[in-house]
Amino acid sequence: MYQFGTYLNKKILLVQSGIGGKNIRRALRSLPLKYDISLAINIGCTGSLVPSIRIAHLNIPCQIKLYKEQAMNFIPQKEVLAFAHSTANEFNRATSHFFPALTVKKVFDREEKMALHRNAPELGCVDLESYYFAQFFSKLQIPYLIIRAVSDTCELSLPPVSYLSPSYWKRWAHMPELSKQLPSILRFHLAVIQACWINQRFINFLLCRIRNLDI
Repeated sequence: MYQFGTYLNKKILLVQSGIGGKNIRRALRSLPLKYDISLAINIGCTGSLVPSIRIAHLNIPCQIKLYKEQAMNFIPQKEVLAFAHSTANEFNRATSHFFPALTVKKVFDREEKMALHRNAPELGCVDLESYYFAQFFSKLQIPYLIIRAVSDTCELSLPPVSYLSPSYWKRWAHMPELSKQLPSILRFHLAVIQACWINQRFINFLLCRIRNLDI
């Protein structure tokens, strides 16, 4: 799903992909490429692999990899990363990092994150979409930037994914187990809200700087 609009007198094409590699690939396939895209920006949430990256911190990956597959690694353009660095330095609402990111096929819980960190300590975060976004725009030679706010840390044990769906809560038979998971569910939802708030503030700050620099 996409829609056109303007922001700060700049034309904006907003694409809503949903969560996961399958959804973002489908969204990008329907992208109207007849329009000139000068910079593609992807925002979302991520899970951190290192203790220094906390809830509602930002990670803007300097390199994007794909989990356990022989695939090309992608690196955003130097000029775009340099601009992101300078913007992050002026953004005072969150701590920003530039660790490499890994795209995985499913949500990684605490034990999987810790094992991954032991095997690949250079990685900072994992998510479900970044690689496919970078791959798509790299092939088109369109500059891109990936921005992720942290919604879960390496120490946080996540509730089962099915428990996060509102439809699951409608089944009374699930209530005893759901009640046990309620603290972790609420903690995770609060973290997601914080991450989304930071994403909104940072992308607004970034676009303001783009307008001022006439990029």
